[in-house]
Amino acid sequence: MRSDRTAYMQEYSRLYRQSKEHKDKAYERNKAYRLANPDRVKRYAQDWRKNNIELARLYARDWNAKNKDYVAASCILYQRRSKCATPKWLDKEEFILVYTNCPDEYHVDHIVPIVGVTPEGYQVSGLNVPWNLQYLTKFENQSKSNRMTARCYEIACSLTK
Repeated sequence: MRSDRTAYMQEYSRLYRQSKEHKDKAYERNKAYRLANPDRVKRYAQDWRKNNIELARLYARDWNAKNKDYVAASCILYQRRSKCATPKWLDKEEFILVYTNCPDEYHVDHIVPIVGVTPEGYQVSGLNVPWNLQYLTKFENQSKSNRMTARCYEIACSLTK
């Protein structure tokens, strides 16, 4: 008798979890949690990516494959912004030298990102010029993304003096 009741409740629970009503309630509950706890959600996501590097890469690769139009549009938008951030008076040879002299295993990175954020959260827009470039390791460059680190902020401030 007890096992029949348990089996019934398990089946009912399974069917309910698949229902639209349950999914809608769960979605709203999760959305409210994410809005109320953005720092916890962000920290959890960062920790998960750090502990599941290969799976995160697989998900990213899969997402990029499913959203090719979005990825292509983002690349085109970045290229246009980069072109707009490159002054016409720039000596192209000097610019090309920075890239050709880049050591192996390093990336060329913008100190002030073409479109980025300062440590205080302000949006910035840097120029695509040789004195706004630096060499970083792949890990440092990808960790930095389009943010200005405190060190980069100090460098940029020293260039304006």
